[in-house]
Amino acid sequence: MISNRDKVAAAAAKRRAKLTALKEQTSSGWVKDKVTKKGHPLIDELRQYMIDSIATRNMTRDVDHIHPSEISKSDWCPRQTYYRISGVPHDKGYEAGRLYWRLASIFEEGHDIHAKHQTCFWEMGTLEGAWECLACEHYWWAISPAVCEACASVHIEYREVPILNEAAHLIGHTDGLHNEHGVRRNLEMKSIGVRSIEIEIPGVYLRWKEDGGNLEGLWGMIKIPFPSHQRQVQIYMDTLNLMGYEVAETVFIYEFKANQDLKGFTVKYDPVKAGKLIARAVAVVDARDAGIPPVRPDWASLENKVCKECPWRTECWSIDAVQVGQTQEA
Repeated sequence: MISNRDKVAAAAAKRRAKLTALKEQTSSGWVKDKVTKKGHPLIDELRQYMIDSIATRNMTRDVDHIHPSEISKSDWCPRQTYYRISGVPHDKGYEAGRLYWRLASIFEEGHDIHAKHQTCFWEMGTLEGAWECLACEHYWWAISPAVCEACASVHIEYREVPILNEAAHLIGHTDGLHNEHGVRRNLEMKSIGVRSIEIEIPGVYLRWKEDGGNLEGLWGMIKIPFPSHQRQVQIYMDTLNLMGYEVAETVFIYEFKANQDLKGFTVKYDPVKAGKLIARAVAVVDARDAGIPPVRPDWASLENKVCKECPWRTECWSIDAVQVGQTQEA
């Protein structure tokens, strides 16, 4: 019989092998991006490893379904999603943008912030969701377990809350469920930086710039969750309720990267708002089934940044297809 210690050692060996494989994929020489000059070789090795690690992780991302995060954006393009879920090949000669190390570092920091708060709720005994054992690879659902239910190993990790709405072709995962005395709340954790404020609520950012305020002042101007975040959790809550989890609200935990200060917001489930958002996804699925690309958003143009970077730019702008109804709501 294999002991728990042997299982953990085997799991650790598997992870070391994966890390070694990733290291072999890193390019030799200096790692540079648009704003980085040559630096210390060890720092550049660290940067390249971070890039390769995240790129490898992204290879497993589902590209056949629609993700709540994408249809919640103000610049979401239903036609782009249509092309992706329809399996339309990228334009000839298209090359995806390079994942620069600064962006990779932002992703990693966000991941770490999620893990930090999830661990706190775990230790508080209120974190519900999917769990995985690193020793025996058992996967199960529980509220803040101490050990694996299959092998009693303490080497377990939280796998958040997978969601699926097959009718709308939606897939994703929430950051967690807070379950206290049988009352569930959806958890949404966000790491907030100056750039994210500039993108999400440019009006607030411009007022802050014009006033010449400091970072604490900018953070103080955040009074409600960002609009795209609110739309995203409406989809989450609607899908969670569809799956039988009975969630009436989402609690946002915003952490400001500049000083690690926290803010909390509560957003109630609104089935009307959620229904309109779900309808966006359904319209794209209907368009896919009909083989007719959805209409482009009003903001779309050959000079728009989203259109310039689209993998189907040539395909999209060279056709004169019959348009199907698809409105972009704020």
